[in-house]
Amino acid sequence: MISRGNSIARARAIYDKRLTPEATQQMRGHLEGSAAESSALLATSVLCDYLNRWNNAGADEIARAETAVHHAVTTKPDHFLGHYAKGFLHRTKGEHEAALVAFTETLKHNPDFARGHAQRGAELVYCGRPEEGIAEVEKAIALSRKARHWACSIGSSGAPGSSWGRTRRR
Repeated sequence: MISRGNSIARARAIYDKRLTPEATQQMRGHLEGSAAESSALLATSVLCDYLNRWNNAGADEIARAETAVHHAVTTKPDHFLGHYAKGFLHRTKGEHEAALVAFTETLKHNPDFARGHAQRGAELVYCGRPEEGIAEVEKAIALSRKARHWACSIGSSGAPGSSWGRTRRR
């Protein structure tokens, strides 16, 4: 689940009390999770901008996203959003098998993440396995009504809100 800032608030509350070795360990846990999530969301937004040609995003954005993905997955390897961002990074580079692995890893850590199923479905199509891709997107739709919109991403960049004619392809 996405923390929406709760990790920082919890760490701040611990900091405001008497610090002990246990307290600082708890703070670090909260803050590492928050840092990983922030990095993953930054990478995903940067890559969506690049893939959709939004906000004048250029090729330099890929390096920025790569740094953020690396930070996310090394800071908290079991956080699903780091792997989700990693999937987009591989997709951006045209590395569809690696993207499929990353989106599969996303679902290992959060099997109810509808967007993860939708993006895994898109990668299955890119990898020449359309029947499996459709089944995966159907899982996404079963988890979230919003997934009907994401299902449109198959055949495009895969970024939510993208359109076929404006995306970059490798």
